[in-house]
Amino acid sequence: MTEPVAPVADGGATPPARAKGKLFFNGYASDNTYCTASVLSTPSKSVVITAAHCVYNAEEGWVKDAVFVPDYDRTQADPDPVGVWTVRSIRTFNSWRADQTDYSSDVAYVTLNNGGDANKPVADVVGGYGLAWGGSHVFRATIFGYPTNKTSPDGSSTVHSCVRTTEQSEGKLKVEGCDFGMGASGGPWLYRYNESTGLGYVRSVTSLWRPLDGVNRGPYFTEAVKTMLDATAGD
Repeated sequence: MTEPVAPVADGGATPPARAKGKLFFNGYASDNTYCTASVLSTPSKSVVITAAHCVYNAEEGWVKDAVFVPDYDRTQADPDPVGVWTVRSIRTFNSWRADQTDYSSDVAYVTLNNGGDANKPVADVVGGYGLAWGGSHVFRATIFGYPTNKTSPDGSSTVHSCVRTTEQSEGKLKVEGCDFGMGASGGPWLYRYNESTGLGYVRSVTSLWRPLDGVNRGPYFTEAVKTMLDATAGD
């Protein structure tokens, strides 16, 4: 594996980091459509990663009025404990925009404006995961998401997690048994996740779900994923 981008803790708050959350579309409301996204460690401290199919399709184009809510939890009195961040720009692979069946390219970066209750870059408030690419297709992954098919607790209300060992599947990654349905798309697959710090390295995102057997798939990150992240510096 190429030397990864290291994760970063938030600007002084008590661990663990709260870098995962919901990416809402068409404004912030509990009944609007959403995906899962997570904050990355970048120089701008303002980038989240999600699945490309969450933010672009050929029929409708780019999503409108998207906002990111880290640590979203509707089971609590305050479902957005650190506030809401609006979206400044979105970046995907050209190959995804040309062919939405190319799930090996199902990755997107969303650059946020300063925001939240403190009007700061999001990683300054909640921390940011590292990014890793290359290496074996087999690794222990901690996967987070907001799957609408989950109950007890309701997956649309609070985050769910699943720990599995990944497998290779037609050049992509897959896990069995998580059964993360709609809403979990874009959620991070974390390598070397540390429960105490709440940090790890994103090595894939949830891309596909097969309801018949609960299998989830995600793209295998190559150096192109890191190159696209570097390009967000100008967004």
